[in-house]
Amino acid sequence: MHISQPTYDYYLTGNASDIAARPRPGLVLAGGGADQDQAMTWLLDRSDAGDIVVIRASGADGYNDYLANLPLSDGRKADSVETFCMKEREGSFDPFVVERVRNAEAIFFAGGDQYQYLQLFEGTPLQEAVQQAFDRGIPVGGTSAGLALLGDPYFSAARDTVTSQEALADPLGPKVTLAPRFLEAEALDQVITDSHFSERERLGRLLVFLSREPGSRGLGVDEATAVLVDGDLQAQVVGEGAAHFVSLTEWPRLESGRPLDLARAEVVRCEAGQSFDMLAWRSSDGTPQIYRVVQGQLQAGAPEPAEN
Repeated sequence: MHISQPTYDYYLTGNASDIAARPRPGLVLAGGGADQDQAMTWLLDRSDAGDIVVIRASGADGYNDYLANLPLSDGRKADSVETFCMKEREGSFDPFVVERVRNAEAIFFAGGDQYQYLQLFEGTPLQEAVQQAFDRGIPVGGTSAGLALLGDPYFSAARDTVTSQEALADPLGPKVTLAPRFLEAEALDQVITDSHFSERERLGRLLVFLSREPGSRGLGVDEATAVLVDGDLQAQVVGEGAAHFVSLTEWPRLESGRPLDLARAEVVRCEAGQSFDMLAWRSSDGTPQIYRVVQGQLQAGAPEPAEN
């Protein structure tokens, strides 16, 4: 079913009625590129085969058939998949949109442009509905721009994207724009997320984002890769690439127009099958590395010895 409204398009595959299910909390943090069946199956499992709501600011119903036909680990399938493709901010105030989001058993933010998301969703009843759904224990996920949106704070791309080279050259430059968190989630408290991480060489800009926010940490996720965080804040990595958990030991003094100097950054690289404790911020099987930045130039150090 497809309903076109002036402020949004609505697509439904499956049962239009609201199902009674028992979802479990979790986060799917995907780095963009090809969606990983293992990650999306995990999301569906956590939904208890309930009603899945996909939210996007461009495109159409590309996730509907994929998620509707993807079996859960026990063989069941989702009761329904609904996509809201928002055209105007007013659509985020629509009672039907808000009700369907609030009653979802899982919510997933597609890729696109996170600045569009900020303009369409920030401070609206739709944002409140997402938070209410998450607070009652449903899983929430996002890929690419949808992943960025889940950071605390998040890179808003309000003045277009920024490369690592641009950000490192001027950490206080006008293209380094951070917005307050969209979703309040303990696992992502003061964690800035970034996607397409290795493919677009984004470690430099993530270090700049962290330098702008004292006390923050970072999570960069490669394409075709996802981090699955359960209700106990234990994360596992799935997919073809890696996830990069980033922390600083001190926060540099920043000056407008001056390149970044950073004495030490610690990065733990976790590949598929490896895990990370989001609460303790450590991994028993990931690969730790150190970096520094000298006059805006990122330099890698030797891998640190793993803990016994």
